[in-house]
Amino acid sequence: MVLRKIFPSMYSQSDEVPARSRNATLYLLRCVFLMGIRRPPQHYLLAYCLWSLALNLSSTFYQPLSILTAYIIHISEFTPGEFLTSLQVAFNAWSCSTKVIIVWLLVRRFDAANDILDELDARLSTPGEYAKVHREVARSNGIFFVFMTVYMAYATSTFLAAVAIGVPMYQNYYPFLDWRASKWEYWL
Repeated sequence: MVLRKIFPSMYSQSDEVPARSRNATLYLLRCVFLMGIRRPPQHYLLAYCLWSLALNLSSTFYQPLSILTAYIIHISEFTPGEFLTSLQVAFNAWSCSTKVIIVWLLVRRFDAANDILDELDARLSTPGEYAKVHREVARSNGIFFVFMTVYMAYATSTFLAAVAIGVPMYQNYYPFLDWRASKWEYWL
């Protein structure tokens, strides 16, 4: 019941409630906003721009390049297990960066699609039509939540496993840090 209050668009609404198809992308667009690739809100313009700059410079641009640099500079220091794990992380980092850039380029189309969905919702008139839209909105958000749960479980388990065995989660290259030198540099 708590989830129903926090995430109401994950559940079907009553047939009497007018349909809002745009709610099918509600949680996706909130995540896009948190990624820093939406139009910034006017009352938090500076904070959002700084958040977007820091997040995207570190994760979208620096992360894939630093993994590639680590391969070039430290390839002889990788154990076979670290190397195989880092290949998985490198693929994930490059594909995530590609995905972020594509979403950033096309985010206006989400807004345009939602405007078209609003026009289509205005044509609905019967409770049966409302029910179909409510069901599909709930299904869309459910699929998104399953994807996010699996992805976050993967990221969390990778982090916990790396901490448990004492190696960094990502084999990034940091010019002035060597995680093998001391515990302080490892945790930094």
